[in-house]
Amino acid sequence: RDYERLVSHVDRVLRVDLVVELEPVSADYSVPYLMSDRPKSSVRWAQWAQLLDAIRDPRTHVAKALTTPLSLALVRDVYSNVARNPAELTETARFSSPESIETFLLDSFLAEAYGTPPKLHGRTFSRLQAMSWLAYIAQKLESRGTPNIAWWELHESVPAVSRRIIRGIAVAIVAGGAMWISD
Repeated sequence: RDYERLVSHVDRVLRVDLVVELEPVSADYSVPYLMSDRPKSSVRWAQWAQLLDAIRDPRTHVAKALTTPLSLALVRDVYSNVARNPAELTETARFSSPESIETFLLDSFLAEAYGTPPKLHGRTFSRLQAMSWLAYIAQKLESRGTPNIAWWELHESVPAVSRRIIRGIAVAIVAGGAMWISD
């Protein structure tokens, strides 16, 4: 609504891209988010309490790692499995940096999500395939110097030779159809 109100007073079109930049999520918001819908059993609660105490201390690796909506969602998903202990994220000997926690969470999420390979259009995809595709996307974004995925630029991920072949086939089909119609 604010945007509509601002634009309604302008007699020309704004020609800039709008950017939404996420601010880090503070412990004031992340702790209640992580605790919503959590079981209150004494053992499970103690495991979560240890993690939450570490999140409240901004000097810890885990507090630095869990400042994005994605990382918080990964924690909830990975540790919804009661066999896993969320306090393990506080182990400084195991996790020497915020990045090591982020990598662990993504790997753990993929292991949970692809434990039983999902089916899409009758095909199954393995955890290894998913990791390979994510690595490919990350490498492409890194080579472009941006963390952003723009759907209108996805065609650039297809090699130029393949794009030319696809265009050639499309032109041949259209030309063949035009000749068939004219006969």
